[in-house]
Amino acid sequence: MMRRAGLSMREVVAYGGAEIRDALAQDWPRWLGSEWFAAPIPNGLENPDAYLTELAPDVLILTGGNDLVPVPGGRSDTAPRRNCTEHALLTTAIALGLPVLGVCRGMHLINDHFGGATTPNLAGIPASTDTHAGRDHETRVLSRLGGWQAGSALRTNSYHNQGVLPDQVAADLITFAVSVPDEVVEAVYHPWLPIVAVQWHPERSSPSATFDRFLFDALLDRSLPWLAER
Repeated sequence: MMRRAGLSMREVVAYGGAEIRDALAQDWPRWLGSEWFAAPIPNGLENPDAYLTELAPDVLILTGGNDLVPVPGGRSDTAPRRNCTEHALLTTAIALGLPVLGVCRGMHLINDHFGGATTPNLAGIPASTDTHAGRDHETRVLSRLGGWQAGSALRTNSYHNQGVLPDQVAADLITFAVSVPDEVVEAVYHPWLPIVAVQWHPERSSPSATFDRFLFDALLDRSLPWLAER
């Protein structure tokens, strides 16, 4: 029997604003594999919690795309309807005990859900390597995960201009990876809920593919150290 993944979608403006579309990268079904049914979740639902409950997925994935917060004085790709939908989905997933994976913007949304904040534009932050959009960079793992010890180096892809700084992480979340050398937050987890979020994109060509698959599988079977030890 195929497993089912519920995936949030980005909003795309078409026809000069006359039509708002939902979109999902074709990378996701490929990354999940043939044993998974990829179920896109629309942003225009009247009742996202009922939809997710009826869908009964094995995991909820909050995907990338769209700015979570406006860029001051600049062009923003925000999607307020998507924000509302994803907050409702996350609330329901927590109530149902579903594993949740956040990716890029999905990490920002999860952090926001628990009371954290997002930096609208990482350009110009102190010690910035300016490597957060369209290139790979070094990431440092802060927690023991499988064969990766605390302090291990990890090469990850990077496709974001917005991000979370160490002092913006929600009190209920724990940082387990940061970029080098600027220490922008690259991954967080919830210490007792099956929720993990990463800043990079595992579904795209990824130098951290082995780590990404381990993390996803461990999230699904709740064998992550902080969950297994409870």
